[in-house]
Amino acid sequence: MLRTLSLGIALFTAGSLHSQTATVPEYWSEPHGDYESRRRAFVEYSANSAKPGLYLQSSRIALGLTVDEAPVREAIKFIDKRNDTSDFRMLELIRIYRTAKTHQIPETLLAEIRKTVQACV
Repeated sequence: MLRTLSLGIALFTAGSLHSQTATVPEYWSEPHGDYESRRRAFVEYSANSAKPGLYLQSSRIALGLTVDEAPVREAIKFIDKRNDTSDFRMLELIRIYRTAKTHQIPETLLAEIRKTVQACV
């Protein structure tokens, strides 16, 4: 049974591997460019990530973009429940609170962040 399943998976994935072309980024053994250009490249890459979430909001703020409210609100709910690893999300909320300009995040959301942080202190 296991052997049949393994063979089926191998045959299934073999066809898909040939039909897709993977782009392999160039690897550098030493940094290229100055610190600021590398920092900017990272911030742009993370801000435009295909997998949106809480932690890339700081990159969006650094580029002057608006904050995606959904992951911030999810983090607030997670922290308010006092779930394990809330402290990691708390640090990002504080970073967002301290760095976002008023045109990047609604005042109501800043107030929610402030309330959540104060409740945990």
